[in-house]
Amino acid sequence: MRSSVKSPLFRGLFSAVILSLFSTLSGLIASEPDPTPAPVPVVFSIGDFLFTRPATWDWVIPSSAMRKVQLAVPDPDKGAGVKADVSFFYFGKDQGGTVQANIDRWAKQFSSPDGTPARATTESRVIGSTPVTFVSAAGSFTAGMLDGSESAQSHFALRGAILENQTGNVFVKMTGPKSLVDAASPIFDSMIAEACQAVAAK
Repeated sequence: MRSSVKSPLFRGLFSAVILSLFSTLSGLIASEPDPTPAPVPVVFSIGDFLFTRPATWDWVIPSSAMRKVQLAVPDPDKGAGVKADVSFFYFGKDQGGTVQANIDRWAKQFSSPDGTPARATTESRVIGSTPVTFVSAAGSFTAGMLDGSESAQSHFALRGAILENQTGNVFVKMTGPKSLVDAASPIFDSMIAEACQAVAAK
């Protein structure tokens, strides 16, 4: 009669083969790329503020470690190659410089046709409980250290906002072709206002 109990050697070899096959299959499954793309954030927090990304604006990977979040505003008339950049900065409590220092720095990135620095216009408001300074400037734009580019881009504009908060100010800056920035400014302002009102409602 043949014994139903296999030898220890046979059992060991059988177990080793099974473990090898399992390891190989697990590796193949793990190496397969996930076909589901990561969800693009619609709502995101910067400091104490919760922002909602406008539906037509794109989420992009920040081009600098200084930028907490970066969005792109496409131009519906000129195609995907033309866009405005919207960057969010937050450095923490008592960091990032004063409101006026940032206004001056932003303005210096723009120059008039005669080469002199452009003048920024500002508007200060309290939205909810948050003091907000809106900043506008236009001219030839030089990004400088923000993206490593020193070449001037003509007919550009800025729409910025500085949100003051006890845990640290939030700086939001939109730059791009003037016509596009002008068209997107009402949406930009609404995004800022909604974030400020949400903080006041907490």
